[in-house]
Amino acid sequence: MANVKKRYLIPGIITLLLFIILFFLSTVIKNYLVNNSQQLIGRKLTLEELHINYFKVQLNAHNFTLFEENKKDTFVYFKELLINYDPWKMLSSEYAVAQIRLIEPYIYIENQGKAFNFDSLIPSSDSLATTKDELPDGNDSVKFSIHNIELVKGKFLYHDRAVNNLLEFDKLNLKLPLIAWDSRSSEMGVEFSIGERGIVKIEAEIDQQLAAYNIHFGTENIQLNSFTNYLKDYLYISTLNGLLQSDIHVKGSIESLDNIVINGVARIDSLQIRDNKGSILASARTAQAKMDTLDLGNMRYTINKIYINQPYISAVLEKDMSNWEYFLTPYFANSVQATKQDSLINSKGKENLYYRIDTLVVNNGQVQFADHTLNRPFSYKISDINMEMNTLTELNDAIPLKWAMRFNNNGTYKGETHFSLRTPLNLFYQAQINNLDMHSFSPYTEYYLGYPIISGLFNYECSLEMTPRHLKNDNHLLVKEPEFGRKTNDSTAHKLPLKLALYLIKDAKDNVDFDLPVTGNPSEPGFKLGPLIWKTFGKFIAKTATQPFSSLGKLVGTNPEQLKHIPFEYTQDSLRDEQINTLDKIAEILSKKKDLIFTFRQELAVDEEMSILASKTIKNKYIQDTKPQKIEHWKQIKDQDPLFLAYLNQLSPETTAQTIPQRCLKLVSKTDLAVTFKALYKKRNQLLRDYLLTQKSCDATSIILQNVDFNNMPQDLKKPGYRVVVSIK
Repeated sequence: MANVKKRYLIPGIITLLLFIILFFLSTVIKNYLVNNSQQLIGRKLTLEELHINYFKVQLNAHNFTLFEENKKDTFVYFKELLINYDPWKMLSSEYAVAQIRLIEPYIYIENQGKAFNFDSLIPSSDSLATTKDELPDGNDSVKFSIHNIELVKGKFLYHDRAVNNLLEFDKLNLKLPLIAWDSRSSEMGVEFSIGERGIVKIEAEIDQQLAAYNIHFGTENIQLNSFTNYLKDYLYISTLNGLLQSDIHVKGSIESLDNIVINGVARIDSLQIRDNKGSILASARTAQAKMDTLDLGNMRYTINKIYINQPYISAVLEKDMSNWEYFLTPYFANSVQATKQDSLINSKGKENLYYRIDTLVVNNGQVQFADHTLNRPFSYKISDINMEMNTLTELNDAIPLKWAMRFNNNGTYKGETHFSLRTPLNLFYQAQINNLDMHSFSPYTEYYLGYPIISGLFNYECSLEMTPRHLKNDNHLLVKEPEFGRKTNDSTAHKLPLKLALYLIKDAKDNVDFDLPVTGNPSEPGFKLGPLIWKTFGKFIAKTATQPFSSLGKLVGTNPEQLKHIPFEYTQDSLRDEQINTLDKIAEILSKKKDLIFTFRQELAVDEEMSILASKTIKNKYIQDTKPQKIEHWKQIKDQDPLFLAYLNQLSPETTAQTIPQRCLKLVSKTDLAVTFKALYKKRNQLLRDYLLTQKSCDATSIILQNVDFNNMPQDLKKPGYRVVVSIK
């Protein structure tokens, strides 16, 4: 009986001891690592919990922290690490991990210039030395797999102190169903998020027998702003916004790194670029490239289509440089000339280079241009830009390009060209500019000619056929009703007899209309087409002036100046006798000259009109509230009327130090004032239209009401009234 007890007692004790050892083993290991981390790896670490499940072959660690060398700052941290090993796969000679889960990992990488903050953790090259005998035989069948890899809410920081640049990836999530590797092939799939909306998907196949790989890379809503800091060394940039969408396939060779072929689609939505002053340089609703083949090894690049939807470009010319030159200043400052060897390599590579873009489309683009080099600012908008180019390649000697766009105040520009990158002197060009309102360019005419241009519709037709030996160029220029205002005091202007010259070149219809044919041999030394055309055009600008209504005034027996401008008083909202008389003369002209068109452009001084409208509003309120004797109209009330001043003091005692117009502006809602101003502007237009069309029965096609360009309006136009322009149907 004693032998039986002894036979069971000893195994029981051993089992109990083994259980106790295994039970406390995780604690022993944890304490050993924490207490001896400095000697083991040269860094301090902490670990709150470590659990080993021997039945599931599972390891679970909680709240692990590995510190920097200063023992204070965190280098690596994770909240939980779970590793679940699958021992049964070893029966088929496969090393397998069933699950790895890492929750809230954090890692901080710092580039200190010549070293990284993790260099001390990397073993020396001597310790990594391995003999040939220790390496696995290449013929051995090695299988390795990791299933269900998951990273939850990770954070990665990369700080490059050399350039003071911090890159941060937050809320990193990764789900990797399988990584499998044997002696023949491997597969990998990755999906993780960047930021709140960004998603990255990667699927990879590697065939070791063929030494080839195939990667499918996709992104959704990746915010480009995360990478802005990387560009600050090369650009004066503050913001790069946009959402990256892509579906890219990459094929390559493991043995030859240059053998890479890329195809797929990449798109950026809501693109916006701002310089370091906060100004928008460019934006686009969508920019997309569909790549057929980008063969990096053979230097063959084929793109099916580049599509840019609603692009916007801001171009500002300052006295020292443009906004784009300023934006690129760091890039030019850091640029280094290529060495002779690089130049040789590039020259050789260029011989084998092949590229082709099948289609390039720009849809509904816009360019906002401003020139601050003149005596007063100039701003101009080009909108509705649509462009299409096909078969862009160096081998194509007739690359087709078509375009159309709209200028300020309804001017249009459209055309087409065929050009060659290999032979630039092979060129076909045909284009038209129609109804370009020239009064917007008054800042230029004031600066160079000393006169504001206050009217004129510019029309230009050009056709050009050029080969290296022959050129034929036809130019037709028509400017309808050009007119200059009074001479300015601009010291930069050239002294020219402008008005006399304009009188001499105008035809009977008060237009400037001429043809300019040019022929020649582009290969002849000194031949320059552009300067020749611009010289002729410059003569036209220098001579442009106006006496357009002289013949029309004689036709109806009135002063031509009466027809050119119909003055209004501030806040006037009905027609006066003198204005009706002018409109009657215009109606009489139209009855005799039915092929004429009269364009009325309403002009006014916005600030003065708004100020008087505010005074009108307050004075009408004063009449309504106090009902003063013998006063029925607001214009009867003088600004210094004691009773009105007392009323005004009661409404706004805090503004007594300001002028009466300023006080009235303070009392009127800006929104209400803007509504009143717009209503007045529309009513005046309606008064003219109703009188000429309804009461005088003028042809509707002979009457055009046009708004003024307030941004570039000359000082001469800043008074209430209508500028009248006559053209031919």
